Amino acid sequence: MVHLVAESSKGKSTATMLSISAWGNPKVGAGGLYNTWNATENALITSLAGNHGVAYALDELSMTKVDNVTNLIYNIVGGRDKARLTKDIEIRHSGTWITTVISNGEASILGKANNNTGLDIRVMELEGITWTQDAKHSEEVKKLTNRNYGVLGQSFAEKLMKFSDDKLVELFENERQSFINKLMNKGISDNKIQRSSSKYAVLIVTAKLINSGYKDYEINLDIDGITEILINAEIESIKKRGLEKKAEEWLLQEVEANASKFRRSNEDKQNTDYWGKIKELPTGELEISILRNKFDEIMKKGKFEDPKIVIKELKRDGKLDHEKGRLTRKKKINAVKTEVYVIRLKQ
Repeated sequence: MVHLVAESSKGKSTATMLSISAWGNPKVGAGGLYNTWNATENALITSLAGNHGVAYALDELSMTKVDNVTNLIYNIVGGRDKARLTKDIEIRHSGTWITTVISNGEASILGKANNNTGLDIRVMELEGITWTQDAKHSEEVKKLTNRNYGVLGQSFAEKLMKFSDDKLVELFENERQSFINKLMNKGISDNKIQRSSSKYAVLIVTAKLINSGYKDYEINLDIDGITEILINAEIESIKKRGLEKKAEEWLLQEVEANASKFRRSNEDKQNTDYWGKIKELPTGELEISILRNKFDEIMKKGKFEDPKIVIKELKRDGKLDHEKGRLTRKKKINAVKTEVYVIRLKQ
């Protein structure tokens, strides 16, 4: 899934139309490959069923009627509708699809979803790009796509079929490793890059195959420019993703917003309603001792589905001070000693 994020009049809808016109009618509505987010989850999923290889578009995320965007994203990229029962209590056949869904909107689709690293891997967000030069340029592209559509996709598929599976895999793996190397040369990497690089490699291989297959038509896509856009997109994704990183930022925000609920190590006053304690360590780290139920409340408020997973990630990164064989320590926060999470974070 690819989501274009940009302000109004930046050409994101025009770019979406152009991208799907290679495969078919880019008009919104019946008979076209362009739909809007203004539909129920069932309607959106049904519109994808049976689509194997033809790009599909959803316009303007702000129009969505879907409450749980997280589940919808997983359903879309999973390629299979959830099982349902008929009125006769028989399992209804689930629709399947394998395609690329291109979405757009002024807001990030990941920002609307729960904090889940799996979504970052599955969704490519291209943010802040001006896709057209001006209003005139946008109209010219729209007129072109409305007059000419559904030709290049089929032609490209026919050329693609001439390659062996082994050759395509080789091209893909080479581009994937090249993409990873370019990121690492910039000093950027994380433990998700092996998985996330695949979606970028597919686009770069496709662009190169188009250039080599359509030289006679003077098609010359800017491979370096495309690669640079994708590298920047992945750099931004790496900055944002990582469950524990998001959770740390959210926890610090909530501790600051509820400072009166956390007793400082040098405070003598007592309170029977503290959520935890705060202590500045000689290392410069901030030690947050917090009641388990309050930590869970804060995480769920921040759309972290399972607080226990967050705690385990913090433990893995050495940021959790705990008793042997446990995830907690016993500390006196209010009147009696109780189990708390002790988390050490950089300020």
